[in-house]
Amino acid sequence: MDFERGWQFGLVILLGGWGGGNNGVPWSANVFLVAGVYSLADGRYRLAVALGFVASALGLTTWWARPYDTIMIGYYVWQASLLTLALGAVWVLRRSPPAQAAERDNGQLPSQELVT
Repeated sequence: MDFERGWQFGLVILLGGWGGGNNGVPWSANVFLVAGVYSLADGRYRLAVALGFVASALGLTTWWARPYDTIMIGYYVWQASLLTLALGAVWVLRRSPPAQAAERDNGQLPSQELVT
């Protein structure tokens, strides 16, 4: 198999990129992506914004770690998912009431959730 081109190479990086080498820094964006998604689901919008932008920046290091001619369409889909988290979290943060967003970011529950 030719691992320098094709979907097989992308799958190898996805599954084993954490091992380091030239793929370790860009791959670490996946850790921030997962943490950002959990933060967004938990209502910690400011943290999700920060994690989303860190993930996007780490994803852009692919341009440093890989030769341009080996970057394929899967990279762009992956980078779009990182940016979607960051921009989506900004959008949710702007649409949430200010008091609710501040309470959630401080780790306090909104007053509506305290009523049983």
